[in-house]
Amino acid sequence: MIQPVTDTRRQRLRDLIDEVAQGNQARFATMIGKSRAYVGFWLADPTKPHAKAAAA
Repeated sequence: MIQPVTDTRRQRLRDLIDEVAQGNQARFATMIGKSRAYVGFWLADPTKPHAKAAAA
């Protein structure tokens, strides 16, 4: 089964965070000049019930 591109991108972001920030989302967010919540939003799976929709 082929995985959706969004799943692939989420996994690659997790891998990058592991590589450059030792798995620490807050440290990674600081490194790229974004908030930890924003990075968390990128990593959230929109099909899961805990995911919040982006404000329009």
